Amino acid sequence: VGKHTISGLVSSHYGYKASEVKVEVNLGGFALTSMTNDLGRYSFSQIDIDSKGELNMSSEEHVLEGISTSDIIKIQKHILGIENIKSPYDLIAGDVDRNGYISASDIILLRKLIVGNIQQYPHKQSIVGIDKNYKFINYSQPWNEFRNNNIYKFSELKRDESLDWVAI
Repeated sequence: VGKHTISGLVSSHYGYKASEVKVEVNLGGFALTSMTNDLGRYSFSQIDIDSKGELNMSSEEHVLEGISTSDIIKIQKHILGIENIKSPYDLIAGDVDRNGYISASDIILLRKLIVGNIQQYPHKQSIVGIDKNYKFINYSQPWNEFRNNNIYKFSELKRDESLDWVAI
């Protein structure tokens, strides 16, 4: 019985490597977890040939990493139609409460996080991800696409696999 490796890189769409992010592979009820290293790399070895499963990544850590009051201003400008957020990744990140659109409630949550009134996001995940090779169809409304593609499914693993993620 042969064994294979699933490995990859987790980085933001700006190229920053995401360390200490949890990557999980679920093999039909049996789950393995790997944390990314300082270079944003993860690896699962000794996966049986012909395995079926799914891979996902997230983090509950680094709640304020990369967040500042300029993000609040960017979201306000988007809501007011002054300067639209064009990147699907930034739109997903701006939806702080994960309700599928950007609104004043996202600004309120960010302010509470920045000033320390709350310590984590309501949904617990500070970082989520999507397969780096995924190409959004609707850049201005990426939420359904993200929800439908934030888990990578594989069947009949025949060789070593490399899957890179965009951390959002």
